[in-house]
Amino acid sequence: MALTDWMRAACEVLLPRLCQSCGTRLNDSEDSICTGCIMKLPYRTSVGTDCDDAVDRCAIVTRTVAAFGYTHGSMLGRLINRVKGGGHARLAHQLGVLAAAELDRHGVFGDIDVLLPVPLAPEKLKTRGYNQARELAIGISSYTGLPVVDAMSRPLSTHSQKQMREAERMTNIRGTFILDDPGTCRGKHVMLVDDVMTTGATMHECARQLQGVARAVTLMAVARTELI
Repeated sequence: MALTDWMRAACEVLLPRLCQSCGTRLNDSEDSICTGCIMKLPYRTSVGTDCDDAVDRCAIVTRTVAAFGYTHGSMLGRLINRVKGGGHARLAHQLGVLAAAELDRHGVFGDIDVLLPVPLAPEKLKTRGYNQARELAIGISSYTGLPVVDAMSRPLSTHSQKQMREAERMTNIRGTFILDDPGTCRGKHVMLVDDVMTTGATMHECARQLQGVARAVTLMAVARTELI
């Protein structure tokens, strides 16, 4: 046995790869999430303009899409929270791939030119070590072949929006994004990428920066909050 094979086998025994959801041992063909847990994900694809009633909706947005339904405390919710906790970029990549595969069945990528991740505030980026939206976009890119562009930044921090009403979210997020590199989006159909969409306030504010630059904008979230 070659030294590298021996080291790989030893690592597998001492530090086995485990499913990030259920903790079972992964086989060689699995990555971060086991096949059983993938089958249990809440596949609830939504494709349409269901943010039409959003407060101060951005006119350049042509549609919103999401691959999964999101509920707090669910299996997917725990996976996304793990990604947001830092140290799980690879898990984010797989969630991006799984979301892309699901949405591709509905033909949503046919007219998309570039993927633009929703930017993260500097202090959160420093704490987390990565922008989870960008890591998700990398996974989507690996499946679709679409380029990821870092054309936007978020220099201003905002208060947590978890307990805010829709109008309050819009006010809280207003003016926090800057389009630093409009050339990468000019005349293109941009897909804005984020982890979870609730009211769409954050993504609509990002889209507002693309008005007069992009040809069209699709809002894409891995999961859409299910209002019960």
